[in-house]
Amino acid sequence: MERLANFDSLTGLPNRQFFMETLRIELAKAKRGEHNLVLMYFDLDGFKGVNDSLGHETGDQLLIKVCERAKSILREGDIISRLGGDEFLILLHNEPNDYMLLEIAERLVVGLSAPFDINTWEVQVGVSIGIAKASDSNFNLSEFVSNADIAMYRSKTAGRSTHTVFIPEMMEDNKRKLLIANSIASAIKNDEFAVYYQGKVSPNETTVGYKALLRWSSDSLGFVSPAEFIPIAEQSGKILPITKWVLERVCKDFKQLCGLNNSEVTISVNLSAHDIKNLQLVNFIKNLFIKYSVDPRLIEFEVTESAYLENLDMANEFLTQLRDIGSSVALDDFGTGYSSLGYLTQINLNTLKIDKQFVDNLNVSERSTLITKTIIEMAKQLKLQICAEGVETREQAAFLIESGCHQLQGFLFAKPTSLELLLKEKEQLVDLEKNA
Repeated sequence: MERLANFDSLTGLPNRQFFMETLRIELAKAKRGEHNLVLMYFDLDGFKGVNDSLGHETGDQLLIKVCERAKSILREGDIISRLGGDEFLILLHNEPNDYMLLEIAERLVVGLSAPFDINTWEVQVGVSIGIAKASDSNFNLSEFVSNADIAMYRSKTAGRSTHTVFIPEMMEDNKRKLLIANSIASAIKNDEFAVYYQGKVSPNETTVGYKALLRWSSDSLGFVSPAEFIPIAEQSGKILPITKWVLERVCKDFKQLCGLNNSEVTISVNLSAHDIKNLQLVNFIKNLFIKYSVDPRLIEFEVTESAYLENLDMANEFLTQLRDIGSSVALDDFGTGYSSLGYLTQINLNTLKIDKQFVDNLNVSERSTLITKTIIEMAKQLKLQICAEGVETREQAAFLIESGCHQLQGFLFAKPTSLELLLKEKEQLVDLEKNA
């Protein structure tokens, strides 16, 4: 009964209850003796994918092997515990110096990233590690563990399969993230979000579409950049309400946007990796199109390359349903994250977007210029529309048009603008034409 109460039944490691009590005692000793303690918090990158694709039995075997390998890497006296799922805590023995600490962390990253042989499968995962020192938490148990957890999540956002040492500045950063995550629901309720539209033009500089871009002006936080709040919304599971709000706003604006031009225009909307895993969102989109009399052909959904490849089969099913409605699909950030082009044979696209980082370096970096030319040529062979984003100079535009781009998006042609301002500019233009 004592063993069941204090040790994990799967791995045999100390469980959360036993480890926390041990840590509480060691913290009291360290504070009295005026020496430090070092804690590592790690979880496995890609563990959910193993469970989903190979089953929970394989996942359990993986956890057992991870524990065995981790214990073989750690020193005698280091205590490792399984908190639950694929999360582990390690109390390092005898306060290792910074050099030894980073050496232990690196051994864990390298050692646990090597493949595991399980039931004829070769299974590979990564590990993200957070490291904290007791002195940074004033020897408080919950803060000590929380600091290691914060550092671990910093490792995940840094690219995974790495280790990060907690510094006090991370606590303020974490508080801001929590504040942003907790403010999203009220921001939607209080209409703090707004959609701005950036025009996309043809080679002859006729507006052929608009990209919907989200802006947040918070009553309490001020202006919050999408680069900051979108990842937080995704990590906290709050991106779907934002996506639904944007989709409805775009549908409400649809008729007025179409009225800005003498010909049909396409409005592009971003979808996140979380969105394209939710097939129920397709029905929500269908109902919006009906409710606001939106022509599906004039709505394009943009998905980043990394989001698409995070779950290729589910993404394919989701986006195929959108194409069946009549909407088009664009692949954004192409070429920024993956070297394999094999997936392009497995997916149905309408448009390939050239990322701003390539456009920025046109005629500056020979390699970027060559890659951009290659992307455009490949897209032509695949009979895809080609849109370049981040176009800011006439030289960039001339190169892209000459190479065969169908659409250009960037500050050279239009900045993101509210619908109200776009309508006002249209009225002024009409008045000028009348008076000419």
